[in-house]
Amino acid sequence: MMTRVPLAAIALAAGALIMPPAIADQAEGDQVSIGTPCEVSQASPPPELEVLLQGREADRRHTAQLEKVDPEAAELFRQANAARDREDHAEASALYQQVYDMVPSFVHALVRQCGEEMMLGHREMGVALCRNAVRQQESARNLAALARTLIAGTENFPSRVPDKLEAVRAATRAFELAPDSIFVVTTLCMVARAGEDRKLFGQCLQRLEARFPSDGETHYFQMLQAAQDGRFDDAESHLAQARDSGLLDDEGYEAGLRYLYESRRSPMHLASLLLPFGGIWLGILGALIA
Repeated sequence: MMTRVPLAAIALAAGALIMPPAIADQAEGDQVSIGTPCEVSQASPPPELEVLLQGREADRRHTAQLEKVDPEAAELFRQANAARDREDHAEASALYQQVYDMVPSFVHALVRQCGEEMMLGHREMGVALCRNAVRQQESARNLAALARTLIAGTENFPSRVPDKLEAVRAATRAFELAPDSIFVVTTLCMVARAGEDRKLFGQCLQRLEARFPSDGETHYFQMLQAAQDGRFDDAESHLAQARDSGLLDDEGYEAGLRYLYESRRSPMHLASLLLPFGGIWLGILGALIA
């Protein structure tokens, strides 16, 4: 079955780490729906997203690696992944902690716990865990995961300028190590958006277009660029392609249309919403392949 990103993940991408997804939905008010969701053909589903393919491969690789060292820890890792998949982030975080306590060399558990703590809104803990993972193993995925946590903010602990500068360094280094990882490339795009670095964003978008031209995440970032340029018809087209690729469900698509509709009306709305809309991807996709 095709996995799609629900509205909750889009709410996180829009900066809703400062409040629970349910409250974020209410904050939209009783707005009139913009556009009509298209029906998804059951006969010819879209090709699977690259990020999901890479994610499952990473899961298999990590689990096999752990199985050789400690089968009991490997079973706990599977349980933690299952808890994460059903969005029980507290349970998943606790299980990843147990895995790491049993096998301290298995740094992937730290990174996974980092993502779960961020989903729970525990930014300080998340950043600390990802920094610890990078200190132990400076891999591309660990660096990218750290960069994502650094640009994510909560009401009590917003992302500061030093955090964003550190995120640029981490994401740039990650890209040097793994320029063909969609997780790494999209992280660089997020960091560029968070820092309002148009040159860096343009470079990473070119990489996505060259390496993953039909992927939903490429269309998502193309939508952001088109909206920033004032090409709102193009932006809506890319948003629709992101939905048709399987990246967004109908609710997420409607949310994106509302952002674009408000941005057409107010350039200030564009600055306040579209930049954070592209700044964080710690939901289903981001956590999946860390």
